[in-house]
Amino acid sequence: MIVSFSERATVRYLGSISGIQKNAYKNILLFYYIGMFIGRSSLSFFTLSLDRITLVSVLQLINTLIFFTVAKYEWMGVFPMMMLMLWVGILGGLSYANCFYQIINSEKIGKEFRELALNFGGLLLDSGILLVSILGVIFAHTILVKL
Repeated sequence: MIVSFSERATVRYLGSISGIQKNAYKNILLFYYIGMFIGRSSLSFFTLSLDRITLVSVLQLINTLIFFTVAKYEWMGVFPMMMLMLWVGILGGLSYANCFYQIINSEKIGKEFRELALNFGGLLLDSGILLVSILGVIFAHTILVKL
C-alpha cells in the first residue's frame, strides 16, 4: 500500500527539471528495495520474537498512514520520502524474514506441517500484495486523484 501511496505522492514532480525529482518514484522505489535487502539480510545478526514482529507491523501501519497523508496533501519533499521509504523497506524485510524464520523454527508447528505452514504463509503474503494493489488502484482513481 505504501508503494501505491508513494507513486501518488510523486506525481507532482513529473514535470520537474531536476533528474532526482523527475524520477522521484523510481528513486523512492530504489530506496525501498535497498531497505528490503537490508531487512531481509539482517536475520543473521538478530531475530525478532513474535511480540517484536507485531511491533514492526504496528510501525508499518503508522508508515502507511504517513504516506497516505503525503500522497493526499503533498507535504513531504523527495529526499525525506527516500529516507522514509528506506525505513519502510527495512521494516518490511525484517517482518518478512522473521515471520518465515519463526515458522521454520517454531516448536508449536510439527515438522510434518512446517512446509504446509510456509506455503500458507506465502499464500497469505501474495494475497495481501494482490489486495493492496487493487486498493492502490482504487485509491489512485478516487480519493487520491490529482485534479
